[in-house]
Amino acid sequence: MVKGHERKSYQPSSSAKAAQLTASSAPKAGGFGFGGFSGTTPVAGISNALDAAPTDADTSGNTAPALTGELDSEITQLLRSLSKRDSTTKFKALQKLKTLIASKDAPTVAACLPAWSYVFNKLVMDNNRTVRSEASGVLGAIAKTVGKGLAPYLKALAGSWWLAQFDLHPEAAAAARDAFQAAFPGSKQKEALMFTRTEVLLFLQDMLKATPESLGDTRKETPEELAERHERVVAASLLALSSLLDLLVSKEQHTSPTDRDAQSDVVVQLESLLSTQGFLKRVLASKSPHVRTAAYTLIAHICYRAPQLLEKHIQAAAPLVLGVFHEQHAGAHPNMWDMVLAFGRAFPSAWHVVDMRKAVLPRLLAFLKSGCHGSASSSYPAVLLLLHLLPKGLLGPDPKLANDILDALWTGRASYTKGKDKEAAGNAFIECLCWLLTQAESVAGGGQGAAHGYATTVLQGTVCSKVVHAVFQGDSISHASNSAQSTLVEVLRQTLASEGAASWLPSLVANQMGAAVAELFRLLLSSMSSSATPSTPGAGTKFARAGALVEALRLHTGAEQQLLVTAVAGPIAATLVGSVQQGNAPPEAASLLADLVKHFGSEVMTAAPSVALPGAGRTTGTVLLGPLL
Repeated sequence: MVKGHERKSYQPSSSAKAAQLTASSAPKAGGFGFGGFSGTTPVAGISNALDAAPTDADTSGNTAPALTGELDSEITQLLRSLSKRDSTTKFKALQKLKTLIASKDAPTVAACLPAWSYVFNKLVMDNNRTVRSEASGVLGAIAKTVGKGLAPYLKALAGSWWLAQFDLHPEAAAAARDAFQAAFPGSKQKEALMFTRTEVLLFLQDMLKATPESLGDTRKETPEELAERHERVVAASLLALSSLLDLLVSKEQHTSPTDRDAQSDVVVQLESLLSTQGFLKRVLASKSPHVRTAAYTLIAHICYRAPQLLEKHIQAAAPLVLGVFHEQHAGAHPNMWDMVLAFGRAFPSAWHVVDMRKAVLPRLLAFLKSGCHGSASSSYPAVLLLLHLLPKGLLGPDPKLANDILDALWTGRASYTKGKDKEAAGNAFIECLCWLLTQAESVAGGGQGAAHGYATTVLQGTVCSKVVHAVFQGDSISHASNSAQSTLVEVLRQTLASEGAASWLPSLVANQMGAAVAELFRLLLSSMSSSATPSTPGAGTKFARAGALVEALRLHTGAEQQLLVTAVAGPIAATLVGSVQQGNAPPEAASLLADLVKHFGSEVMTAAPSVALPGAGRTTGTVLLGPLL
């Protein structure tokens, strides 16, 4: 028999009370208690479970299981072991119970359901993951044996069973899902949830409002054990609520009355939860990464399924959601991005609720500079999507933020040395650069002149000062297996071929390869002219890379070869010819000049470049090259 203080640790929740209210009283079975599963004094909660067992009239046609005064002796012995504190004892008892149930007939197993309903609710809270996993396995075995005999007790089990399917331990969650799917195959799963939704919703709400102390026994458990359970249960409850929202709430206009009732119940409970003072801050700013991750999921699902629930809470939600970029737990980042993007789409006005330049952008830039704290594969593809959602007034007319974002992406890219992560970082830089340039006219305002200035500033602050420099350092921009030269070409092609490019590049000639290319090669020429003699360290390598870059450009230009001669090959040849003729150029410089003549003909030596450079009215050719030579 359990001591009195052990009985006090169980407090029937509102969900347990709801389960009782749905069923009429049945005659109490005497002669067994939960302290030792035999005797005359039942533990608090077992009598409740027996009381909740409905009569035949309450089962909608299903026959209630026989509740005898004595349980099967073998089952009784094993259930007694489940009241022990030792996890190994409970785990072994559950293993034996699962095997034993498979050998018993349905009425014998059904007789233990009132007691099992209570003990399962307790085992789901156990801090040992193998105990939780095996408890779901036993429930699956019971469901398989008793079949429809489980129905009268489903409401008593539903809350814990649904919660268990979102256990943070994958094996425990899988065991609970397997048991649920076996008991309710296919469409019957939704039917079961519809039938028990009130109990499940109330149970989850209880769990989310619970404290570490209310979920455990302070006399028996350490503060660490209480905190571990609380963290796990809150995170699982948030995920369980998100899934319930997805299953039962639809945006479709034409739904059945039953479905509308279910949607209404879910929405009402969620509204109650969101209205609880401090709830959003408690879960979104939790110290636990598991709770935060689950909270991100719930907010994203509310935005998808029932955004009206958050409308009246925008003032509280916006700073927490949009200012979330201080999140450093990489495992939370996919869910974090889902939430931010879903929230931004659902509430475009939310960007104006917070002080973006103080509460959001500094965190975003720090996040990008850190290399997204290691979450390259999940974070970098989302950056461009975020730019689409930002108010135009933030990105222009001053291009400072655009350059700050690109600079942060470039800085963060240095966190990765190779592989797919570096490729993702480089791709994000390229995508955001190209998009910002294509948006120059809309964000800069003031017509083509303003757009031209905006695009020029962005190009000079990013590509010219970073990308081309990286090329000459032998760096690869994004594709791990490709050269940086081909990637730079792709940047240029995407940028200059994009819709609207002509509006901010009035000097663009024909189809591509105009002023922006010339501006890029100004830096290239500067680097080459400083390496004019063989004694310059790395001179040969620089000329070799320049040759590879020119070759890549040549392969991409096709019919635009004349533009390439004018904007690129001519200025390079003019830079090289003097040193080569005097015999003091590196061999690679002479080889590069020979290749230029071979590919572009003798006209490369006489080309008079006159493509206007952005910003200062400069032109390529001798005017540009003079200071460099």
